[in-house]
This record gives sequence, structure tokens and C-alpha cells, in this order.
Amino acid sequence: MKRKKILYLDQFAVSNMYNAVPTSLWGQLRNIIIEKVNNRILSCPMPLEHLYETLGRSNMGENGNESIEYSKQIAQQHHFFSEIAKGTTFYGYEEIAATEIMMLLRQGNVKPIQSMYFHKAYYADIEILDIYAKGHKFNKDNHFYNQELFKNVNGLREDMKKAGQELSKRDKSLALDYLCKIQTRAYIEGLKELCRKGVVNVRGVPCGKINIPNKVDWLLKLLCDKRIDKRLAQKLICELETHGFEKIPSMNIRSSLNADMAVNGKSQTPNDVIDIDRAAIGLRISDYFFADNEKKLAIERCQLDKKYKTKIYSAKKDSISSLITALSDL
Repeated sequence: MKRKKILYLDQFAVSNMYNAVPTSLWGQLRNIIIEKVNNRILSCPMPLEHLYETLGRSNMGENGNESIEYSKQIAQQHHFFSEIAKGTTFYGYEEIAATEIMMLLRQGNVKPIQSMYFHKAYYADIEILDIYAKGHKFNKDNHFYNQELFKNVNGLREDMKKAGQELSKRDKSLALDYLCKIQTRAYIEGLKELCRKGVVNVRGVPCGKINIPNKVDWLLKLLCDKRIDKRLAQKLICELETHGFEKIPSMNIRSSLNADMAVNGKSQTPNDVIDIDRAAIGLRISDYFFADNEKKLAIERCQLDKKYKTKIYSAKKDSISSLITALSDL
């Protein structure tokens, strides 16, 4: 059976397509996606980030009051995405990274196998209105995208800010390589501690009234769940010290985009955290990847589109038209 093409859609694309006029560019894109999905030529798995952004939106209308109509629009957008996702959803970043790592350690390379990146999951069919109000309140109370989640990248940015203004193109390339490499340090230290103690203690990161798992600890725990032993942990340490994240697609994408932001003196925001995770999760396995124009340019600067043979599109008119043409030719 011929492999389906994979299209990764971000929240902006979904919100513009769901009720677009059929003759508009967004309407044409929606129609061709629905056609190709129904013909089993195209797959559009739903990323978990879709729920983060959907539940994180304010449920207030323009006048500052709670808006039932606005909530219904959110539900309609989710329903549209559910229809084209057909129950398929991307795994989260750490799960994908852990799977890639174990394949690299055991087989010597990471093959682009679709089942590693997305699966059937109930949340693609969830009735969003049932949880929207509670989800929004939870997000508001706990400030889910706490400063703790992106302080490391902003620390890199501050270190590079002065130098970044003076860097030549060649020096920027060297700086990118350096910043990608130093992002391995926390993982190397965690792996060394795992080798010493034989166990991972997952620390909590304070976010409002709750703690969320430390990203490094959580990834190491998933590796333990996948039966990494001391020999493989030491092998991974050697891999990270020698090649960094180069051979681990999801981590390479994430560290490259983090480094690109730092080198270019940009402060990381909650939306950037989401967008970078989106790229780390979906870029490698997707044939077509939709992103905002800024992230599209960052992906292209890092040449990640060429490395992973993925076509990148944004909300610009010529880009949407190009995607419509590409999908029409399937």
C-alpha cells in the first residue's frame, strides 16, 4: 500500500480554514485537504500543541465578557481538525525523542517510521466545549507556559546579544553549532547521574499552583521505561559528547531553533516554545509543514527543511497557493 503524505497544520491554519469562504485561498486549501484525506492520500495528525493553544485561549469576547459564541468558534475549529485528523495524533516531544534515541542506540540510525511519530488517540475526537472553560481556568491559574520553561534559551540569548550584533555570517554559523552543542550538557550530566545511581528522580518545575516535570528528567525516565541500561546510557553519553543532537532528529530540530533565536537576539515567548515543539515533533516525518512566517524562515536558515526533506509553508498568499498546487498534484 502506498504511503500517505503527511501534512502538519498549525493552529493559525486551522483557525483560518474551518469556516473560510469556499472560493477564498483558505477555502480552497480546506477543500483540497478534505478531498485528499477522504481519498486516503493525505494524513493530517493532530498535535497535542493544538489542545495547549485551544485551551489556553481566552474565553472572553471583544467587550471583555465571557463569550459563548467565541467558545463555540473554538469548538468548531477543533471539530474541523478532528474530522481531517481521523483520530490520529502526534506523540509528545519527549516520547518521540526517547523513541529516536533508542533506535539510534540499537540500530545505529533513526528511520522515519510513521508509527514512531503519531498514533490513534482519544483526544483527537474529544468534545472541546466539555473541557474548554475548565481548561482555560487551569491555564490562567497556573500560567502553564511559565518563565521557567524558556529561561535557558533566554539566558543563551543574553549571552549572545552583544556579540550577535557583531557576528559575521561565518561566525553566526559557528555560534549556532556551539549553542546546539552546549544544550547537550544537562542531558549528559543527567545520564552520568543515572549511571551512578541507577534511577531517575523526576524533579518538578513550579508553574503557578502545580509542578510540571523537568524536561531532562522526564526524557531520562522515558528512556528507562524503554529499557535503557548502563551500557546504552554510556553509549548515549559518548554520542552526545561527540555529535551532540545531530543524529537525533527531534532534539536536533529543537536545539537548532533555540540556538537560532539566541544568535539572532530574539527573546523566547510561550508561543515560541509551542512553535519550536511543533517543529521538533512534526518536521522530520511530514512531507508538508505549515508554520508562521518567522518560524518558516528560521527553519530555512538552519536548513532543517533540506536536511529532513520537508517542504515548509506559511500563511503568505503565494505560499498557500503553492501548497494548494502541491496537494492538488497528489
